[in-house]
Amino acid sequence: CCCVVVLLKQWYQRRVRGLREICPNLYGAADLKTTKANELLQSAKHQTNKSEQTSMLHKSLELFKQVTVNIDLSGICTQYASVGFYEGIVELCLATAADQDNQNLAV
Repeated sequence: CCCVVVLLKQWYQRRVRGLREICPNLYGAADLKTTKANELLQSAKHQTNKSEQTSMLHKSLELFKQVTVNIDLSGICTQYASVGFYEGIVELCLATAADQDNQNLAV
């Protein structure tokens, strides 16, 4: 079972890299960051080591904050809430608001 997961992950990573190389206009740097952040979030949800889980969640947050226009904010916040990462919810919402409100009218 563990070997299958590792093989699938390697296959997936090769496909993502391939998309980036073949279609940089269709699969850009923001897509790559979003994909990596989602991978980290999904891995963190299944991580039993709390320290490792926290590290993965913070790394995913930093990546999501770099691409706030391309994310499903509600979906990510729901997933963060499912693992008790409320700090991440607040930070991501604030970063998204700041990116979308250039005149700082809402912040």
